[in-house]
Amino acid sequence: MNIWREATAWFAFGGWLLFVALYSLRARWWKTPEGRNVWGVGLALTVALGIIVAAYTWPDYELRPVIVPVLYTGLGLLAVQRTVQMLRRQRQRRRESR
Repeated sequence: MNIWREATAWFAFGGWLLFVALYSLRARWWKTPEGRNVWGVGLALTVALGIIVAAYTWPDYELRPVIVPVLYTGLGLLAVQRTVQMLRRQRQRRRESR
């Protein structure tokens, strides 16, 4: 067991957990597609880091085979959503600059 790796995983998990909690409470993230995406990505990273921390704490926990594929699918969907948002913004800016 590498204590440094475990400690940095806990640090990253805590940092993202704090961000998601504060962003959820203090920002109006649900009002814009970008805000919802930032919230979703933050939540997905928090879950991913939570899985890593859980693996250090409980190496053979039963839900891991279920949670990991769901997380990967969610991360992929968030990437697609973000790409669509970027392309829409670029098209909108091109139209406005004509």
